[in-house]
Parts: sequence; structure tokens; C-alpha cells
Amino acid sequence: QEVKDAAINAAGLMVANLGDEVGEKEVKDTLAVLVERLSNEITRLTTVKVFGKIASSPLKLPLAPVLPDVVKELASFLRKQNRQLKQASLSTLEVVVRNYGKEKAVAALFPNVLTELSPLISDADLHITQLSLGLAVAMLKASPDAAANVRDVTYPKSIELVQSSLLQGQALQALLSLFAELV
Repeated sequence: QEVKDAAINAAGLMVANLGDEVGEKEVKDTLAVLVERLSNEITRLTTVKVFGKIASSPLKLPLAPVLPDVVKELASFLRKQNRQLKQASLSTLEVVVRNYGKEKAVAALFPNVLTELSPLISDADLHITQLSLGLAVAMLKASPDAAANVRDVTYPKSIELVQSSLLQGQALQALLSLFAELV
């Protein structure tokens, strides 16, 4: 397991830091292998984190061929019971939306992501809620056209959250940021 994780990390770091030097074919091949690793339960978490590193790379690599598949997979992981996987998926989705959300292929998947995201907005886990709300804010900033969809999906859950006596800290700040963007 450690060897697999290390190999995936090395491949991801190579793409994130040297993607402009290695060659377009090698980057595409590596990304294709990484997308395959997302479907493997054993390597899934590491690969999600690696895609976050690649998406946040200052090289702004052309990820358009794999992004739709990656975003769909990450959105489906929000249904899983594994808390670490949810956290990593939310963080990676936020980075992808922040850096590639203006691309039509990614923006077209926002409704799907929001559908998977809305059940996570609750006072049961405020950290997951904060990450979920941060992702919704990133969607609003990336695509103002998403406002109606974000409002429809997150607003009812947000109103429930406002009524909670547990709401505080970063979850409260994320909720306030969401409301500020929706106004």
C-alpha cells in the first residue's frame, strides 16, 4: 500500500511541477493512469489528494480531457461514508472549481456536484459543512450563472444550519461567505 501511495504521489508531483517540461503525451498518459486509480478503492484517497496538487499547480496544465471524469468521481465520493475521502474530495473539488471552474466542461457539472453536496450541509459535522459551503462559494465565484442552482440546492440546508445552536467558527464564516455571494 505504501509503495502504491508513494508511486501515485511521485507521478502527481511530477505532473504538477514538471508538466510543462516532460511532454504533453507523458502528462496525458500519467493523468489517464491517475483517473484509473480513482476507481480503485485502495488507491482512491491518495489519488484524490494528488489531483488536488495537480489542479493547484502554478503551471495551469491543460486538464480538460480528464476533468469531467475527475469531477464526476469526486462528486460521487461525497456519498461515501469515509470521512477522510469526503474531506479530500471537497478540498480537491474546491481547488478544481477555483482554477478550472470557468471551463464549460467543469461548469456543466456544477448541478451534479451541488446535488451531492447539499446533504453534507448540517450541524452533524461542521468541518465537512465548512468545506461544502466553501465549495459552493467557489462555484459562485467561478460561474455567476450557477447562482440560481446554488440558491435552490443549498439555501434550504443553510436555513436549517442557521437555526442550529452548534453553528460557530469556520462553518459560520463559510455560511456568511455563501450568503454574501448570493446577495
